[in-house]
Amino acid sequence: MFSYSPLKNKTTETKAPPGQLPGGHPEELLMIKLSPQIKRQMAFSLVEVTISLGIVAFALLSLLGLLPVGLMSMHEAIRQTVSTHIVKQISNEVAMIPPSDLPAYMAADRYYDFDGKTVTNKEEAVFIVELEGKAAVYPGSTLLNASQQFELIQISIRRPQELPESAYRTAIPVVNHDEPL
Repeated sequence: MFSYSPLKNKTTETKAPPGQLPGGHPEELLMIKLSPQIKRQMAFSLVEVTISLGIVAFALLSLLGLLPVGLMSMHEAIRQTVSTHIVKQISNEVAMIPPSDLPAYMAADRYYDFDGKTVTNKEEAVFIVELEGKAAVYPGSTLLNASQQFELIQISIRRPQELPESAYRTAIPVVNHDEPL
């Protein structure tokens, strides 16, 4: 048997003859000879391989089934992000427009691309935005007179192929300067 001792002096170690390892063991003894029965037990059978492939295929099909759901969620998130950007842009524009120009501003439909940037024609549009003025309702409030009340601009954002009923809607308040929208 080959043993190692740290106290051994290197000069006293002897080299093994060719065909043998140190300690006097022939190389053949180190090779493991397996009987045919043991070799058969180490390999995978066809049934085991088939079952494992079935399990992997089932897992992959489950993951592929989730792909459309994930893509729809991603598209909805993009739509909400762009819609929020459009609402912010319209809100900033309304704040800068003189009150006398608001009815003309609200009369025209607006068209936006995928990034929320304004486009000029409907064919290039990914989103159609419609604006509508509505009186704000404050149930039970008697503190504001008619000239101090707010009006709401309802913003409807939809895709060209969608029905107006399925539009994303929000409203922004605007000061009523004695001129109903």
